[in-house]
Amino acid sequence: MGVSVHIKDCAIWSMNDTEQSYSEDAAVLLEGVPLLALASGTGDSVDSQLMAASIAMDSVRMSAPGLSELAHQLEESPSDPQVHRQLSVLLEESFHNAHTQLVRSAHERGAAGMGSSLVAAVLGQGQATLATVGDCRGFVLRNGSLHQVTHDSTGRSESMTAGPCVLGVGPFEVDIAQVPLANDDVLVLCPDSLARHLNPEEMVKLLGQRQLQNAAQEMVEQASQRGALGNGAVALVRVASQQGHEELDTIAGLMQSVFLFQDMSPAQRYLVAPYLDERCFQPGETLVEAGEPGDEFFVILEGTVRISRGDLVLVDIGPGEHLGELSLMQSAVRSATATAVDSVRVYALSRARFAEIRDRRPELGNQLLMSLLHTVGDRLKELTGRLSDLESVVQGLELSGHHTQTLLDAVRGRSGG
Repeated sequence: MGVSVHIKDCAIWSMNDTEQSYSEDAAVLLEGVPLLALASGTGDSVDSQLMAASIAMDSVRMSAPGLSELAHQLEESPSDPQVHRQLSVLLEESFHNAHTQLVRSAHERGAAGMGSSLVAAVLGQGQATLATVGDCRGFVLRNGSLHQVTHDSTGRSESMTAGPCVLGVGPFEVDIAQVPLANDDVLVLCPDSLARHLNPEEMVKLLGQRQLQNAAQEMVEQASQRGALGNGAVALVRVASQQGHEELDTIAGLMQSVFLFQDMSPAQRYLVAPYLDERCFQPGETLVEAGEPGDEFFVILEGTVRISRGDLVLVDIGPGEHLGELSLMQSAVRSATATAVDSVRVYALSRARFAEIRDRRPELGNQLLMSLLHTVGDRLKELTGRLSDLESVVQGLELSGHHTQTLLDAVRGRSGG
């Protein structure tokens, strides 16, 4: 069942610090989707900067009908991973269209270096799906604390040449993140120049005002007074959601406890979130079957899962625990059956999606891979130690030579099974 998100309050404020003129070219809120976006233009003149931001925003507006259609599909099928992926793809396509338009416009105008950072967020089904390129930032104010939810990407890429990572200028990568939203959360989109001139405590105080319009104006004006350069702008949305922050904090804690994600920052985990499929299982339903091929890793969010082999119950596992990590490395049959004892909710990561992370985000993929290898290595050491202990026990049994050898062969894995 989906979780609705509605807008309680919103505000957009932008200012060109050179002319002290105000414009909404740099930010837009399309409530019908709902879509929130902000662009920060670059270039050798104020006109080029404003033009670049306007071109980037036009591209986002052009994608609004398609995003709206996908938002409606999510209302009908909130757990459909294909719809979530189509939403991410369409957002990414709008960024590539903006890049193409910026390159063409810069060539026509003879404006070398004209480009734009861009961040866009589609709200729906209990979360914001964010796409980011360059030095635009995303934050969430929740329960009096400010959290950065986008990953710093300016100039980042192991595979790209040195230079600014912005649309229209050089190579770039689009970061896609999924950020869960709780009731009364405030989503903040702003350029890095604003975030660097306001510390988190100041932002929390300003965002705590009843009217977000006042908060937006004061944030931009204070940053400008302190020397923020370029197009100062901020876009704010306060949401109404059926989810409380306690539930989201619990899930975040569970994910942080899982070995695969525990060394990641919250912003990095949000980047992984689009690759995870949320699934629900009814009591008695099978997650995986012994002897069947396996290619998914599961993290349990709610409920109890029973691990068994034949009639033998091995263990029951619950929230924060996981199964199937070896499936991320290679194709293999499941060694045990996993069955839902009660209503179970999980995150599933397939081997194919794991490979996508490694292809698209090598530094993040390598971090996940190293965590996986370390854990598998620890498991093998533990298993080797247990087998050694068991072998010693078997050798000490006062049994006939034939039976002792049979037990030893079984322990060493040479039995018929």
